Amino acid sequence: MTISEFIENHKLDSRYEELIFFGGSFNPWHSGHTSCLKLMPTDKLIIVMPDHNPFKNVTSQENRFSSLKDLEKVLEIRPENTYLYGGFIKENIHNPTHNWLSQVKFQFPHNKISLLMGFDSFMSLDKWIEAENIIQSLDCLYVVSRLDNIAAREAQEKVMKEIAPRLKMSFLGHHDYEHLSSTQIRKKES
Repeated sequence: MTISEFIENHKLDSRYEELIFFGGSFNPWHSGHTSCLKLMPTDKLIIVMPDHNPFKNVTSQENRFSSLKDLEKVLEIRPENTYLYGGFIKENIHNPTHNWLSQVKFQFPHNKISLLMGFDSFMSLDKWIEAENIIQSLDCLYVVSRLDNIAAREAQEKVMKEIAPRLKMSFLGHHDYEHLSSTQIRKKES
């Protein structure tokens, strides 16, 4: 099932004005990811999409630290307006954001399209594959703090506004788990 079919099957396009995607490898899912969900207003839709980082090796299902079943259980902390799309992670291929985002933008032209991300992802967004197209396609970036600093944030906001002057950026604040990193957790477990 494609992401567009998932949205249609759940009637998300007609029930919500804004489609907010929270993507990442989530390998493993940790309390920092959970904090991202908790900091979002509960009336906002979030589509959680585990995926394979296009800059890293693909991890097979059996070698992942967090399975889709694990994620389903974790997402119970925000049962309202939170959906899990497992289509990308099941494919075992790289699927850069621009691949699916253009499809969603075309398929649902009347919906606002936004991303939820940690500060570290926000700081590298302009270096993603097809970054300008991604940024220009978005209505809002919801950014959760992760060991950020004001000067770096302001500089990156300026970069984003140069690429997409109408882009809104909503900084959702700090949490207790900003020090956590999936990469570091995997290294400790190995």
